Amino acid sequence: MAKVLGWQSVVIGFLALAWTSAGFGQESKTAESKTAKVTKAADLPPEIATAFEAQGLRLTSTALALDVESEVMKAIKDLPKAKKNLMLADREKFGAEAELEAVKQQISDFKKRHTLLSAQMANVTDVVTNNRLVGELNKTAGIVDALLEQQEKSTEKVKAARSKSNDQREAFVQTLLGLRASADKATQKWETLAADKELADHVEKAAELTGKKLALKPSPAFVNAEKQLKTYEEAMIAEAISLENESGTLWINVAVNGKPVTRMVVDSGATSISLPYKLAKDLGIEPKESDPDIMVGLADGSRVPAKLITIASVRVGKFTAENVECIVMDESASEAPPLLGMSFLGRYKFEIDTDKSELRMVKVDSGEPDPRAKSKKKKTK
Repeated sequence: MAKVLGWQSVVIGFLALAWTSAGFGQESKTAESKTAKVTKAADLPPEIATAFEAQGLRLTSTALALDVESEVMKAIKDLPKAKKNLMLADREKFGAEAELEAVKQQISDFKKRHTLLSAQMANVTDVVTNNRLVGELNKTAGIVDALLEQQEKSTEKVKAARSKSNDQREAFVQTLLGLRASADKATQKWETLAADKELADHVEKAAELTGKKLALKPSPAFVNAEKQLKTYEEAMIAEAISLENESGTLWINVAVNGKPVTRMVVDSGATSISLPYKLAKDLGIEPKESDPDIMVGLADGSRVPAKLITIASVRVGKFTAENVECIVMDESASEAPPLLGMSFLGRYKFEIDTDKSELRMVKVDSGEPDPRAKSKKKKTK
């Protein structure tokens, strides 16, 4: 009897164990099912979900992310379009400048021809030749007048193109600066969150429930986006350059054609760089007879003759510009100060802070090559 009872006990015990194991298995499957459903912050335990929401944390398919990260990544996707708009604006500007330079060169060429014809007139002895030369002179003068009108139109076109380019550059710079501020804000936020022990415990628990490797650090997607931002930032140079304030006049050091620096007055009201004759000569710059003649108004209201030339290179701080328009004044204006005008400043985003005596400059390379720089390289070869 005892043996029978023992056998029955074994059977009953085996069945109980099987039933219990089946029950545990069901519970395990249920737990796994519940764990598998935790894919977003709202599915986490209330205390964890609330803590994440309070800090602007979101649970993505692979990691934790901050709301500010999403804003930065979305804006970075729009950068190629903004860069393209800047490139197209620069292309338009370079085209307008090339057109103006071509017109100026034509004016110079026809003025030379007019001078040559006038010289020939002095030696004319017959009526036929005289009439022919007079006709040529009149024709040449007419062409020069037409070209001067075209020069005015081309000059306005250049102003408009430069303004458009500057506006696009300003918008692009402001976008980059804003994105950098937001990206830094996100990085600082992560550093603050990482130091929060209670939040770190919540993250650890959330990692267990989701089966994901969660951490209080920038998401991989944000890290990649910031790398893209840095690539765009590498095309931007910014510098605050100290100025010398002498009785309200701001002076700055300028290197012309690689020569030792010379001081110039920063003047955003001047259309071009302007040099008195002696200083230009000291810098190795001597206008040619063929260079265009112009009249320049001085601060005292007087007007003096000058030559319009192109300087190979001008450097201020980190910023170097090539083929810069310059006015070389007549020897009669020996006391006129040298001016750093818009033919240089206008190529950059700049701000003059008179209180701090600083010239703040920003350069953004749009990627559109300046055809004048190409031309210079070919000549050098």
